[in-house]
Amino acid sequence: MRLRNITLAGIILLMLAFVISPVNAETDNATTDTNSSDEVAAGDVEEQLVDDIVPDDSIIGPDSVFYGFTIALDNMDVTFTFNESEKLEKQISKARKRLAEIKAALNKKNFKAADIAIEQYREENEKANESISKLKTKDGGLIRAQAKIAKHQFVLEGLIESHPNNTGLIRAHENSERLLSKFALRTKVKLERNIDKMGRKTLKHVKVEDDESGEYEKTSLKASVEDNKTHVKVELKFVTNSTEPADIAGDIFDRVAAIKNNVSGLIKIERDGEENDDEAEPEVTVTGGPTATLTTTQAVTRAANLSRDKLNAKAEVKGNTTRVMFEYTFFLNVTEDSAIITGVQGKLSTLTDGMILKALDVKVIEKRVEIKEKKQDEKKKVEINEEKRENKNTRNGEGFKESERRD
Repeated sequence: MRLRNITLAGIILLMLAFVISPVNAETDNATTDTNSSDEVAAGDVEEQLVDDIVPDDSIIGPDSVFYGFTIALDNMDVTFTFNESEKLEKQISKARKRLAEIKAALNKKNFKAADIAIEQYREENEKANESISKLKTKDGGLIRAQAKIAKHQFVLEGLIESHPNNTGLIRAHENSERLLSKFALRTKVKLERNIDKMGRKTLKHVKVEDDESGEYEKTSLKASVEDNKTHVKVELKFVTNSTEPADIAGDIFDRVAAIKNNVSGLIKIERDGEENDDEAEPEVTVTGGPTATLTTTQAVTRAANLSRDKLNAKAEVKGNTTRVMFEYTFFLNVTEDSAIITGVQGKLSTLTDGMILKALDVKVIEKRVEIKEKKQDEKKKVEINEEKRENKNTRNGEGFKESERRD
């Protein structure tokens, strides 16, 4: 039995060694790529937009029994990277690697493997989303990562065009759009697609004015302790590229889940007698004789609603972006800090995307421009540019012949 365990351990170590080599090589390549794009910064910067991701046909693919080792090593590499900017760059690099695996699986028509890689790509983006908020807005790594995600999105659009019925790819594209929205809010830079004089697609970095971005990002968790009750209010405001009600509800649910996982770090607990800048002191009414009871309008209202939770979600869709407002208020029968935190986590755990969808009020101001329409517009621009070049070449040729006749 002991010999068997030793043999098994040796096999695992050999597999780990086998996997570490390509992981380190991929990380080195990512570092080189990052250094080469140090010039990318906010302002009138323009870089070429191409699909340069080569399908990854390695032996250990998403459907391999050893694929988990690859993911575990990737995660370990990121976990032990303590510089937040470098961590974000590695997360984006891992997402690129997942795209290469998706391409290889789709080329082989191995849709099961493709689905596994797509899910891993989504998880890498979620991790990157968490890292964004930890970086300073002036960190150049933010804009470099933003440009890479925009390129990933371009690659996904090509895959969607060749595999239009793959819902996983569509969800991955929507996930990348949400991530780009988060980047734009932090960097104040949006990436516009253009076509240069040579007909090549480019990404232009354009500064976003404060009034354009609207500073529409808020995450708030407040608990007000009064007597033997605690009133809790969860508030969210954010911009997303999801435009369908179910997807918007899913975005809200994801953000609520993030709050649930970090209640102790986000919550602000206020108690009777403590200053509260957000609310004015309630008016006090005294009635009756010497045994009169002191009552406030606020206390009466809250007492009447102790057994009811209030869920309010609104979304304003304009083109390809949606502004979302979400509020969830409820009461807890506890007052100690630790019990409040546990109670909030419990309440948030009971929320489902279905409940949020039921409460969601969506207002459409301007319809969404679909991916196919974007591609058609880009194709038209290319055709127009080619026609202009042909006309220019024709005019130049005619002018040359005319000058020869005059000579």
